[in-house]
Amino acid sequence: MNWFSLALTGLLLLPQNAVEWRRLYLEAVKTESAATQLEQQTRSWQGKEVLMQAYQGVALALKAKYSYNPYTKVSAVKEGSALLNAAVNRAAADTEIRFLRYSVEVNTPSMVGISTHLASDKAHILAFPPLRTHTLFSTIQGFMLSQQGLSEAEKHKVRAWK
Repeated sequence: MNWFSLALTGLLLLPQNAVEWRRLYLEAVKTESAATQLEQQTRSWQGKEVLMQAYQGVALALKAKYSYNPYTKVSAVKEGSALLNAAVNRAAADTEIRFLRYSVEVNTPSMVGISTHLASDKAHILAFPPLRTHTLFSTIQGFMLSQQGLSEAEKHKVRAWK
């Protein structure tokens, strides 16, 4: 089976909701209502897909972002982190899932104690960038370029993604 067949098979097996989850993820970073909607959609999804698990994790982490209660913030981000870690363990080669975990960990204060995969996720994202046709390509590229933890050489590499 060639790479094209594998990619096509992967697209056919992708849950229909994934397109909506990606859209909501991009909005949820900016608005609480989208974060709530993403959490509700991923919570009600009963599939076993690893991508669904990753988006459930990111939805919980975003719930923490908008919570005012410190206990709720910490418990939600830790629960989300556990789901993201499990998703990465199931699909370590998936750049989208690694990016979702990286984006949560890099934006979580270190005192919470979940930011333990930053170096490995960054290395993976830099080594295996998403395809330019991927829905989140420009989001991942822009996010990586905005990170202070990237050297100039790494930023040059990200700019050169094709």
